[in-house]
Amino acid sequence: MLRYAFKNAFRRKNIAALSIIGIAIGVSLMTAMASLSATITDQTNRFAQQNLDSITVQQKGQLVFTSQINLTKLYNITVLDHIDAYSAQVVTVVQLGTGFVNPQLVGLNVDNDTRIGGPTSNIIDGRVFKKDNECIISKMGAEFLNLKIGENLTLYTPDSKMVNLTITGLYETATIITQMNIYTTLNTARMFKPGFSNDTYSVLLIKADDPANVKQIKNEIERIAEEEELNIEVILFEDQLQTITQYTSTINILVISISLIAGIAGGMSIVVAMLMSVIERLKEYATLKATGWQNTDVIKDILYESLIVTAVGGAVGFGIGLLYLGVVSAIFNIVLNPLQPIVIVQIILFVVGMGLAGGVYPAYKASKVSPVEILRGV
Repeated sequence: MLRYAFKNAFRRKNIAALSIIGIAIGVSLMTAMASLSATITDQTNRFAQQNLDSITVQQKGQLVFTSQINLTKLYNITVLDHIDAYSAQVVTVVQLGTGFVNPQLVGLNVDNDTRIGGPTSNIIDGRVFKKDNECIISKMGAEFLNLKIGENLTLYTPDSKMVNLTITGLYETATIITQMNIYTTLNTARMFKPGFSNDTYSVLLIKADDPANVKQIKNEIERIAEEEELNIEVILFEDQLQTITQYTSTINILVISISLIAGIAGGMSIVVAMLMSVIERLKEYATLKATGWQNTDVIKDILYESLIVTAVGGAVGFGIGLLYLGVVSAIFNIVLNPLQPIVIVQIILFVVGMGLAGGVYPAYKASKVSPVEILRGV
């Protein structure tokens, strides 16, 4: 029966090919999305582990790129016990000459940023910036924008003044969140922030000497802020982590939803294909039943055919998905998480389930064929 099912599964090559394509698209998306989802989750977890000792001080009720604080007024905060290092930064959103990417431009002091383990401490090629007309970007950002060390990055100030920054180095970061950030001197960043003096910054990033001391530092900062009437708020990474986790979960839900929709669409293609095949072969099944086949034999044959076509489509789709991941990894220089065995098993079970579900109704319809009625109409 298996040989008979295999032969019939590809009898109508056009229909079988369309079914395989539909299933392959669904499975390839599931494969790619599963790896991307795992990568996002893993990078978020690593980012969290690396920043549990981080504290952010910014203007109350503002976003990081709209915040405005005076560092002189915060001096008493910077000398608190258990603060290992700090970096005051100027942050703004800029427009590139390309027009379709609006990254954050961050001005900072290199020495301070290196002490807190910022991007200037993770240069993998070239060097850190030393002049106002220089900057560093991530390796992924450079490849995305098709730029190399020594080339110029064109930015535009709020009053449409063009600023060219020479790329002196590439940094690497553990999270996608900061992959498109551009880092430069404080003077350069202030060109994009009207009203910012030499003592004005967007945020103050603090590294505690131990994650266990961050809450104590926060309490001390809030006490000083109340006594000196400073319009600031203190944000622990622990507080931000919940938002980041929710954001990651939302992305994962979206990814899974897209995968399921694609998979269901592929499943519908096998239903249509098998139903068309059954309708065309009603006389054949009537003859088989007249020669001794039982309803269960007909059902088994249809389900076998459905599983065979689905298996081929699933294998093709899995291969396309892996190829897509390889291309994405090569183009954007992203280290994607390999598919875990449990994910592969889930994809296999989904393909099998799709094959069975796609063949159930056509198999039921074929099993109800009446040899007498069908053959009488010959």
